Amino acid sequence: MTKSISKAFTYMFKDSDWKYKIFIATMITIPNTLSIYAGQNFKNMQLFDISKLSKLANLANLSSLSGASNLANVDDYSNMAAAPNPAYVSNMANLSHILILSMVLALIASAATVILIGYFCKCTQNVINCKDDGKPIDLLPSWEKDFGLYTKLGIQFSYGSMLSFALPVILLISIFMSNPHNITTLGIPCFIWILFICFAYAALWAIFCTDFKPSSFLAYRRAMKVIMHNLPNYLAILGTFIGLGALISWLFVLFLHTPTFVVAFSIIQTYFSFVFAYLLGIVFQVHPVKLFR
Repeated sequence: MTKSISKAFTYMFKDSDWKYKIFIATMITIPNTLSIYAGQNFKNMQLFDISKLSKLANLANLSSLSGASNLANVDDYSNMAAAPNPAYVSNMANLSHILILSMVLALIASAATVILIGYFCKCTQNVINCKDDGKPIDLLPSWEKDFGLYTKLGIQFSYGSMLSFALPVILLISIFMSNPHNITTLGIPCFIWILFICFAYAALWAIFCTDFKPSSFLAYRRAMKVIMHNLPNYLAILGTFIGLGALISWLFVLFLHTPTFVVAFSIIQTYFSFVFAYLLGIVFQVHPVKLFR
């Protein structure tokens, strides 16, 4: 098992066209990373400072004064608000452009994420179905003419993943809304349900990669077969997931406010995505057809 986990960090470099495939994956990851960087640093624009925005109300006062036909007395001038700083007006004029740009970037990042999810799910399927007979095999899927397929797989994954968590959460909210006093009794099975999904999520994800059906995220019996078939290995894979997740979080904080964040973290995110794809594939210790027969 240790050999299989260590192979997850190197298998992508044994592909015959690994440079091109990893490069394309990294390029598609950049919009997502750029969106994260823009969101984290948006506050530096200081466009939502209430003290600044309140001064923009003075524009309305100035407009009403310019349309007055009579001269204002001394008291009117003394009580009149100060003219707004042109810098604040300029910020507000650019605010709509920045919001539109942010929404466009978010849409592009969402589309890129869907494509990447589909691509790495296909990569996991290749790992599951490969025969370890010592012969070199390309586990990284090709990019040519398959963007539509990866988009479809990414949408199916998102739907199935959301469905798996939505059912117990909706039931839990329904119990709370009907009678909050029952949350301690009837809500306990829902909490156990959610905890089980969190524990078996890697197995459910791996099962999805065998048939690409959203309903695979509800295949709890199959997930239990996968887990109980070799529980120590499954726990080792989960431990690796948690360790890599902590490492990625540390690297995220390390590079977040640096000029190299977008490129550096895109490369890091892409590399670890390939690692995760392989780890999900080795959740199956036997061929899934034999396991479910």
